[in-house]
Amino acid sequence: MNEERQEPTITHEYRAAFARQMNQESGQAELVVTMTTVRELVSLGYTINVQTKRAKQATTIQIGGLSVARHTLSRAGGAVGTVAVPWPGEGTHHVVFERKGKRCDVELQIRDTSLKVESSTGDAFVEVVDSLA
Repeated sequence: MNEERQEPTITHEYRAAFARQMNQESGQAELVVTMTTVRELVSLGYTINVQTKRAKQATTIQIGGLSVARHTLSRAGGAVGTVAVPWPGEGTHHVVFERKGKRCDVELQIRDTSLKVESSTGDAFVEVVDSLA
């Protein structure tokens, strides 16, 4: 009997979900991108460090490393990162994820207050999902 641990095959490093929400301070609509690592971490709550660049019809999200959340209890699970940018308005909006030379392009169709993921191309290190629940 072979008792060696076999690691599961993971094709994506991150999962990302898109949503519309209202900013409570400004009252303006925002496009919120919530990301989580596919691999689960133990002991501490981690956050994903991200930076954004915004152009008229595109948002670039540069994914950095992980850091320990400032005010967190010990927990197991994936690291989480959230980005909020002004609601793009109607039409096609591109979201580009970048990390260490990898690039994943996601095309969103924005209609009034709804959004739909039309396509995801490039390096498959980000999996777009309906919900991270």
